[in-house]
Amino acid sequence: MYEKCQQMAEDFVILRSIQMSCVGKRQKRWQSEAEQVKVENRLILHTSFLLRVVVHQSPVKRNSQQVVNTIRKYWCLNNSMLLLNLVMNLRIYLVRHAKTEWNDKEIWQGNVDIPLNEGGLAQAERLAQRFSKLSIGAVYTSPLSRSYQTAQRIADRFALSPVADQNLRECEISLWNGLTMKETLERHGEAYKEWSTNPEARIDGVESLAAVQTRVVRAISDIINNPVEKDVVVVSHAIAIRMLICWILQLPIPFHKNFRLDNASVTAVDFSSKPRIIYLNDTCHLGE
Repeated sequence: MYEKCQQMAEDFVILRSIQMSCVGKRQKRWQSEAEQVKVENRLILHTSFLLRVVVHQSPVKRNSQQVVNTIRKYWCLNNSMLLLNLVMNLRIYLVRHAKTEWNDKEIWQGNVDIPLNEGGLAQAERLAQRFSKLSIGAVYTSPLSRSYQTAQRIADRFALSPVADQNLRECEISLWNGLTMKETLERHGEAYKEWSTNPEARIDGVESLAAVQTRVVRAISDIINNPVEKDVVVVSHAIAIRMLICWILQLPIPFHKNFRLDNASVTAVDFSSKPRIIYLNDTCHLGE
């Protein structure tokens, strides 16, 4: 272990000198974006390994944010990536909220605050039964009723209170809220096409998918930065969870349509040296 740390530290010094020579007005530029990404990715890998040694070999567990802040001060690395690399064996269960009347009618909900219907309440109870067999230390949720009600049923099994986070809310799509997909394409076809294919699309009344991804990843980073000894449940919405899955799998955002996320489904993600999806869209607890 010591020899590996020493070797990586020496390699780090070389990589860091390359990075620093390309920073600043009077110094040379990167030869290409690919060169910059390659060097910085290697720096992140080296840093994460050395940090894990520091954190886990110390007799006193250190605050991960303090370590990250110290590293960023001198090494200029990405905060979220460092946080992910400091976490050891954290499992997060991503849960899409149980169904509502609008889900049954297949119309867009966005941030309209629609509560669960009778079928949704039954789904939430089955979710709670599923998680009751696991070890859950925290439940986070979107503040919208359909998500909070789902989270509350799960949290009750562990005498927990759901923690609402605005960054877990659904995408703002007020331009076509209350419409079916057919109606959306008939009335706002061009706007929908631009929004669904261009992650940075700027359309009045519609949040860009890139913006959704940024805030959802921020929410997960905050959860990772406040670790508990047990697993974590995060209840959110279809588009929000899809954006997170694309980020985890490093998929282009428009590819989010290539997989399903049913109401009351569970997707498990392990966060260790990197996030890994263990299973996707599991609904076996619903018995349907």
